[in-house]
Amino acid sequence: MAKARENGVEAPGFLAIVGIAGLLGLAMGLLLGVWDGVTVIDDRSGLYNIFFTLPEMLSLSLYASAIYALIGCLVMGVIGVVTAGIVRIGEYSINTAQLAGVFICTSVLMIAATFIGYHSMSGNIIDIIETVIVCVLSGVGLAALSIYALNRGLRNEKLIALSISLLVSIIVLLLGGLWINLGPLPREAFTDITRVIADIGLLLIVSILGAGLYILSVYILQRYNIRRIRKAGWTLLVFMLAAFVAISFTGPYGFDSNVGASQGSDWVDSEGMPNILWIVMDATRVDHLSCYGYHRNTTPNIDEIADEGTLYENAIAQAPWTLPSHASMFTGMVPSKHGTDWEHTWLDGSFETIAEVLNSHGYQTFEYTNNRFVGPSFNLSQGFDTYAVRNHGIDIPGFTSWPFELADFLMISRARQYVENKIILMDDGAQKTNEVVMRWIANAHQREAPFFLFINYMEAHFPYHPPEEYAVPYLPEGVSFAEAMGTDYQMGRYLAGQGSLDFGIARALYDGEISYLDYRIGQLLEYLRELDILDNTVLIITADHGEHFGEHQLVDHQYSVHDTLIHVPLIIRYPGLAEAGLRVEEQVKLIDLYPTILDIVGINWSGEEQLQGQSLIRDWQQTESTFAIAEYTASHGGIDNIRAQGIGVDASKYARRLKTIRTEEYKYIWASDARDELYNIREDPGELNNLIEVEPEKAAELKALLKEWLSSFETYRPGEADQIR
Repeated sequence: MAKARENGVEAPGFLAIVGIAGLLGLAMGLLLGVWDGVTVIDDRSGLYNIFFTLPEMLSLSLYASAIYALIGCLVMGVIGVVTAGIVRIGEYSINTAQLAGVFICTSVLMIAATFIGYHSMSGNIIDIIETVIVCVLSGVGLAALSIYALNRGLRNEKLIALSISLLVSIIVLLLGGLWINLGPLPREAFTDITRVIADIGLLLIVSILGAGLYILSVYILQRYNIRRIRKAGWTLLVFMLAAFVAISFTGPYGFDSNVGASQGSDWVDSEGMPNILWIVMDATRVDHLSCYGYHRNTTPNIDEIADEGTLYENAIAQAPWTLPSHASMFTGMVPSKHGTDWEHTWLDGSFETIAEVLNSHGYQTFEYTNNRFVGPSFNLSQGFDTYAVRNHGIDIPGFTSWPFELADFLMISRARQYVENKIILMDDGAQKTNEVVMRWIANAHQREAPFFLFINYMEAHFPYHPPEEYAVPYLPEGVSFAEAMGTDYQMGRYLAGQGSLDFGIARALYDGEISYLDYRIGQLLEYLRELDILDNTVLIITADHGEHFGEHQLVDHQYSVHDTLIHVPLIIRYPGLAEAGLRVEEQVKLIDLYPTILDIVGINWSGEEQLQGQSLIRDWQQTESTFAIAEYTASHGGIDNIRAQGIGVDASKYARRLKTIRTEEYKYIWASDARDELYNIREDPGELNNLIEVEPEKAAELKALLKEWLSSFETYRPGEADQIR
């Protein structure tokens, strides 16, 4: 299209239109990058008392600005190319100021849409792609509409500019913002007048901002040479690209940078104390490990560790889901005493965790978890010098006590993590966990103090998506990996009695996850062997709970204290103390691990009255306790989530409190709705035959023992024992 002059302003050609769009995208990306960088610094400093040095702040801000500027330039460049094509094909006449105004409004509103959809997009690449596509299409369509309107010979250019700005603001905000939030947006938001008013206010503010920037762009671009502006834009783009590349591979936030050293606790004489590595395989059933007799060879590496250490055949978790189970392990107390569950999600700071005790005795302490429930927002990082929290392998900004790679903190980079973990690697964080943990171990190994390292792996947790090579050996005959991964696992409808599930495929994928996790655990332990520190490390491998696959008409790990959930694997390896190849049949508890660790390292702790477990090393051959307790104190909101999907379900069947007392032979389950259960687990390990009516005397005996035990200590919520009637 030949260049022309209108009203003394040079009309842009094809490259000029693309250049204007790219330049504006670059500028808007810079603004968004600054916002994201400042947000990270503010969140971590204000919420967790974690502070950046000045070089770190500058590095973080520049990196964030660079990555968003490049993305903004690319997105707006696409809009510019299409718009230039429309102008050329339609032979439209539009000046630079008008065109730039439209692009500015579109850019501003795309950022606004990003702000609105930030929480729903932070871990999902699909949402981010959808947002970008919607905004690009909206921008192209509205640019074309604006150009058409301006070429119809309408009068009063300022009024047109204002009207188009408002139109761009409203439509892009609606399409780019509200559309991506239709899924995660709570239903009550449509009836909450406060939120509606807030949304309207945001819409007006952004619309006014867009209109103001449009008018400002008209004023500026009519007075400056477009070539000079475009040249400055290209210079800035090259600079930001160079900054992105340089910071990505160098400095404290580089992709290949080493982890900073732990600050550690005040050093005390810890000579001779062993290292401690405690691994929790989240949601891993005991009967799916080959060392526990499973017919599939799922865990060859863990089997080797079992042969080198002591395996406990009857280890009982104190709760059937993550938060209370980890709180029990960390405090040595049952849920009734520490009180941490879905109704009270904060672990009381007055209880001393195992990490605190070890830290005060000279241990470097590090927690790396892929489950958000095991972290600072629930006070389960109490006592750890350093900690990092991810959610199924995706970083949670602000939940890390020291800088990892900077990219882990940024919204766009969390999309990258999603692609790498969920699509390319089919990984729930185990690979990244090992990379970071190995670097930390290498650093900690150089110090004089021993270390306590706690790891939570999420591979076996739903949803199941193992790497293909690990899943295929377990799939039913005739079922391809693609078919298995495409299976719709509608747990809510199953619980509501509205559908069935293919548990054969589910178990196969679950076994594939365990097999893959076994490989990653083997990789980590081989690294310890290479450093020649494995034999001086107390290795604990266990799980926080199991999983249902249709047993008792249940799925997931809620609404039950059956052995499918609370009977977990437990293996301890420590040459010279944990006898190699020993299999302990007597019942033990996960709350026994706290006093066991204290005994192994030789710590005489003044607060031992807190503990409700008993050490397993005072006599490895006689670890029998009279009974084990497990509790399910709240419904975890699962029923509400099912109802939110429009699925009708009988809540009375699931919304109840459960407590179980388990001996070597019998298991009694008290239920708040009076649907108590009794099983002879020695004869009926699958808990298929409820004996509550057949053996009422045994049920009464165990109920009285449960009540007596609850009365023997101060429960977090008064009156726990009184509930047992």
